[in-house]
Amino acid sequence: MFIGKIADILAKDGHEIVLYQPVVDENITTSGTKHARVIERPRSFQMNFTMNDMQED
Repeated sequence: MFIGKIADILAKDGHEIVLYQPVVDENITTSGTKHARVIERPRSFQMNFTMNDMQED
């Protein structure tokens, strides 16, 4: 979300902003930006854990 806000500020000032976002969790689909172009790369591997497993540690 933080990077998305920075991208919006720069885009509003006239900069061309492109965010590259690898998809780690299909349930999380937000990039945090409303003005920048977002390129998403689908995950090409299987994960043996969930994001909830990572947050417990």
